Amino acid sequence: MSAVIFLQKYHYYAFAFIFASLLTGYFITGNEVLFSGLGILLVLSASFLFSFIDSIRLLMLLAVTIPFSIQSDIGATGINIFFPSEVLTGVFAGTAVIKILQGKIANTLFLFHPVTVLIVVYFLFTLVTGLFSTMPAVSIKALLVKGTYLLVFYFLVFDAMQNNRGKSFLICVTSYAIALIPVIIYALTQFSEYGNKKDAADFSVLPFYKDHTIYSACVAFLIPVFAFKAFPPGKRNNSTEFILSAGILILLFAGLFFSFSRAAWISIIAAFIFLIILILKIRPVVLLVISVLISVFLYRHSDNFLAALKKNKNDSNIRNADLETQTKSIANISTDQSNAERLNRWKCALRMFSEKPFTGFGSGAYMFKYFDYQRKDDMTNISVTSPYHAVQGHGGSVHSEYLLVLSENGIFTFIIFFTLVVKIILTGMKNAFYHPDKIKRREAAALTLSLITYLVHGLFNNYLDTDKAAFLFWSSVCMTVMIDLSRKKVLEQGGHTFI
Repeated sequence: MSAVIFLQKYHYYAFAFIFASLLTGYFITGNEVLFSGLGILLVLSASFLFSFIDSIRLLMLLAVTIPFSIQSDIGATGINIFFPSEVLTGVFAGTAVIKILQGKIANTLFLFHPVTVLIVVYFLFTLVTGLFSTMPAVSIKALLVKGTYLLVFYFLVFDAMQNNRGKSFLICVTSYAIALIPVIIYALTQFSEYGNKKDAADFSVLPFYKDHTIYSACVAFLIPVFAFKAFPPGKRNNSTEFILSAGILILLFAGLFFSFSRAAWISIIAAFIFLIILILKIRPVVLLVISVLISVFLYRHSDNFLAALKKNKNDSNIRNADLETQTKSIANISTDQSNAERLNRWKCALRMFSEKPFTGFGSGAYMFKYFDYQRKDDMTNISVTSPYHAVQGHGGSVHSEYLLVLSENGIFTFIIFFTLVVKIILTGMKNAFYHPDKIKRREAAALTLSLITYLVHGLFNNYLDTDKAAFLFWSSVCMTVMIDLSRKKVLEQGGHTFI
């Protein structure tokens, strides 16, 4: 194995010969296949060179480039990527594979942690269902992206942190936040120049984020972390740390408010409610009982609730809708175009699921296939009839992480994904309740609340196929697992139990 991973002298000569041959052949013939081979060779060589650098440096570099990355076209191929973050992610994925082959990511406790196992099983099921994809080329691309994100944002993050035990487990998130600050200031400035109108929220974040909802999901994700940094429970900050953290927190709230994303607002409210659960140390069994009782109550009075929702005429899409109208429009399912269109997409997903309940349509296929499952009565003024050239703010996918998995990968993959979500939350709660180290308890609570913001936002939007959100989510899941591994040392010595 070492002969493969650690190149010998004659390997470098062979590499140089292959590279020179491809380069010469391309310039002589202009053949695109040779050009593609040259690109692949460069990526592989870069991956190898980066394997000699500490992973923590690679991750920090990636974290600070993601918010700034801009969507760019690759020649005349029709493929577009976010540059430079997705290029770096692709290279670092190769680096992660090399480190795995070298045995640097061979910690059995991490690899066999229930969350890691569920992630691997979830990915394997998406691969299996991909064999039955209705759009094989699209699914292959989507699976490559998903696999690349997991390699870098989960496994490479573990390698980075296991070799930097003295660093905060929040380093990936805080590095991302530092780079996001100028983007927030830019977005607020653009929003002001557009006249502080709600409609400007979608355009003010361009070109760094595709639309205001992705941007708002990332901003909301960072708020719990900096709330804990500014006001750490049981600890007094020094003045400099407080001023910096509080200043960033205020800026994040400004970015969130002026994003005019109702899903992000809801996610922060959900995180606040979950904070109360953590403070009161309410056990999962109690939460389960409460959830069942609420579900039964809502089911028994569903007709009354539905009638009340239909009476709501507050529309978030009217020009210059104020905060009260925006907030009340969340429950408008009849005349609010955004809500009605979201229901249209959800119904399409359920119809697609009913047609292919076990295999789904294949990863990445929803946005190309759902048009045939729209019904005229469900369509709105902002409905789309083609995946190409959609008007800004009118495109997108199913608007739900959960229904996306259900429609694209079937019921079994959905069950695994939902189980993974539950396990992530329970692991975060265990860490926040029982970790013996106060700092780690605070970090665990902050990470759990950040993950809650995305998991709630995931009810209304889906962004794990973009590096902007996937980096924050999967790296935080990895940190949660690592905190749990350190907590388990206490359990082995007869510490607290959880359920």
